[in-house]
Amino acid sequence: MAEWLRQRVLHYARVPPAPEAPLGAPDSVRIFRAGKNYYRLRLLRWGLTQAGAIIGIAVSLSFLGWFKHEIEITRMDPGTAASTAPVAPLPIPILKMGPPADPPKAKSRRAPGLTRQDLKMVAQHTPWWAIPVIEVFEFGGSCP
Repeated sequence: MAEWLRQRVLHYARVPPAPEAPLGAPDSVRIFRAGKNYYRLRLLRWGLTQAGAIIGIAVSLSFLGWFKHEIEITRMDPGTAASTAPVAPLPIPILKMGPPADPPKAKSRRAPGLTRQDLKMVAQHTPWWAIPVIEVFEFGGSCP
């Protein structure tokens, strides 16, 4: 009974059958089947990969939640004109042809990244449906 079950499992797992021994040298055929420790190592590697993916998705969704919250706060702030003024397109810088400008003499000490003013500008130009669409893609990307 055990041999029949083993053959069925190997058949459905699509494991190729053992090769036939060549004539005159039956001892020259070796079959490698991975041991239990190799299987456990592969399971550990798979588990760590899945844990990393879950952590990445959690960080991404928490960032989206924070960003959505900041956009809502910015839109409700009476100091911004997002709730009263129509949304204007983002300004596009115009390149001027001519001699190169002098390099700046003093570098800014501001740390790189988004400032509150940058976030307000993004919040004013972000449509209401953008964050839910990104969340749907995030959840869809986590499914196999």
